[in-house]
Amino acid sequence: MKTRTGFRFGTHFLLLVVTAAWRLSAQPPSPPATAHSLWEVRGRSNTVYLFGSIHFAKEDFYPLPKPIEQAYERSPIAVFEADLGEMKSIDTQTKLVKAGMCPAGETLSQHVGKDTYAALQSWLKNVVGEPSALDPMKPWLASVSVVALELQKLGFNPNQGIDEHFFSQAKTDKKEIRELETVEFQIDLFANLSREDNELFLKTMLEDSDRFPKIFADVIDAWKTGNAAKIEPLLLESTQKYPAIHRKFLTDRNRAWLPKLEELLQGQKNVFVVVGMAHLVGKDGVVDLLKKKGFRVEQR
Repeated sequence: MKTRTGFRFGTHFLLLVVTAAWRLSAQPPSPPATAHSLWEVRGRSNTVYLFGSIHFAKEDFYPLPKPIEQAYERSPIAVFEADLGEMKSIDTQTKLVKAGMCPAGETLSQHVGKDTYAALQSWLKNVVGEPSALDPMKPWLASVSVVALELQKLGFNPNQGIDEHFFSQAKTDKKEIRELETVEFQIDLFANLSREDNELFLKTMLEDSDRFPKIFADVIDAWKTGNAAKIEPLLLESTQKYPAIHRKFLTDRNRAWLPKLEELLQGQKNVFVVVGMAHLVGKDGVVDLLKKKGFRVEQR
């Protein structure tokens, strides 16, 4: 398996831990079909649009609903979590290998417990036919790979993801492209995980892999209808069980982005911001933080 596929999914965190969040209890009713995962924030002289991304998608997702495409068309500036072009560079792939692969002479089995490793071997035997396929990887990259393979089995493709779609379009349209954080920072988020959290990621993915088609279907449904009330527990409940991970991957980053978004709201040009949907919903999500700052935020 190519490491680039796993990295593209991992750096965005949209569904890296979503599988542990699913509950079989009834979810809140969906809002009218006219709602979208799009928020409009009014600045002094401009508008900043916040669009929640699904990083794996299918060709039939496009064209996107008119309000989303219009928000993009009205914005001379497009902003993404990180530079998606840099993610594909040879330099980034070299950094990924250094961060995500076990040191020479070590294998994945030395970084997790016997039960976790046995569960991974069983899963790999059923899915790819090779129990040791991920042995060179550290647990966090192996967990990202598990999710990526499950999504690809369902026909979803990172190259057709929402952020990839708009990044490519923005380049074609010669829009000004900006980033909220560096690719190196995103790699470090995973590279600096503790041994315990590394194994936790992998164990969680393996425990819920058999339910993944149902889980992802519900995430997609909530995303397509802009149902923030439904998507919030789907995306956030599992991370909230592990405060250190939730803080590191979500709330700390949301707060770090806030002054950058406030600066964009002081500008003269409209801005189209594409970030993982998990960053926009819930308490201390970007939408909530902007409202607390006194900005007028409306879902479209």
